[in-house]
Amino acid sequence: MSSTEWAQAALQAFDAVVQSTEGFRGRAGQRSMAEQVARTFSQAQLGKVDEEEGEPTRAIAVIQAGTGVGKSLAYCAPAIAIALARGTRVLISTATVALQEQLVNKDLPALAAQMEQPFKFALAKGRGRYVCKLKLERLAGTGEADGDPEDDDLFPEEAASARPRRSHQETEARMQFYASMAQTLAQGAWDGDRDSLDTPPEPEVWSPVAAEGASCTGRHCPAFSQCVYYDKRKELVGAQVIVANHDLLLSSLGARVLPELDNCLLVLDEAHHLPATALEQFACSANLSRLGWIDRLASRALRIGTLVEVSEVADIPRQSSQLRQTLQDLERLVMDLYGPALRSQPGAWGPARARVPRGELPEALLEPLGQLAHHAAGFLDSLRAISKALRAEMRDKPDEARRLSQLYAQIGMLAPR
Repeated sequence: MSSTEWAQAALQAFDAVVQSTEGFRGRAGQRSMAEQVARTFSQAQLGKVDEEEGEPTRAIAVIQAGTGVGKSLAYCAPAIAIALARGTRVLISTATVALQEQLVNKDLPALAAQMEQPFKFALAKGRGRYVCKLKLERLAGTGEADGDPEDDDLFPEEAASARPRRSHQETEARMQFYASMAQTLAQGAWDGDRDSLDTPPEPEVWSPVAAEGASCTGRHCPAFSQCVYYDKRKELVGAQVIVANHDLLLSSLGARVLPELDNCLLVLDEAHHLPATALEQFACSANLSRLGWIDRLASRALRIGTLVEVSEVADIPRQSSQLRQTLQDLERLVMDLYGPALRSQPGAWGPARARVPRGELPEALLEPLGQLAHHAAGFLDSLRAISKALRAEMRDKPDEARRLSQLYAQIGMLAPR
């Protein structure tokens, strides 16, 4: 079929849904939007393009529609019709959970019932929305624990500044909550999704048991066959329509979690939120006045690295000391450069900021930042060596996989940060 024929067929699918939906009244703005969506997706070039062929044919439409236009139907029906005709998939990314739930629980089921061609749809969530069974067992005391769970917090001084220190009763209540979650998960009464809990826990309660890519050993994990996250991943394989959010879309680039963006039809709903999400996703920050986490991380890395006999651990005390000293020097330099300007800014509307024009750092910062990158890279290499050794041990000693996986969860998650 030609692009024109694909567009015509997609509009026919849209019109058929409108006509067959009882009590539904078509809207001029909605039809115009559907036409633009059909025209755009019918012209999109799918698949990777060889460098010799130049840039791929880009088909992009930016559409703004007011409340009540019926945007979901206007993009879903033609996009799905074209995807089915072209043998590809539709990836819909939203900014809010509310819109995700509306699409998965209301709009897509209704559309699937009306469209002539059947299709499957699935909701994709980030790994952190699911529980890690191994972490939960460790904290709940239902598995083989290694070390004190309180040691997992590398940044206790930051936590203390954000909230009062937990009392013994609060700690006990948290442990009971973990035990309750572990029990309901084991009984099959809970699917491991944070959002499906009757009362979703606060981030500081959920974080210690959340699944994380960097702390996950994948198939080496003794709980892999019961992993909630990987079970959910399987549901995405057979879906022609996948609903995700902007956070997951950006964090999954190149990770094979979602369809490859050059081989699917991508809809960015609530796209005005994308720039802010991108800044949050790809930016990082550090509190230069609180560096105790470096010593705690070094101590933990030294302990675990010694257990798996990694030669690189001998360098960790020197590397951590150099990293701490460089950060302290950098803090003083930054305050000398930007302190006067920051102190002169009114603080009533939020934290003071100093921006770097055109992204060009001042000459005085180039060498210190280069040293920082060098020392951080050396420390990072040592952490990666420990993580690699732990994975090798898991492969060679499957009977110790649980203990080794728990050690990996303590150290492996920190290597890429």
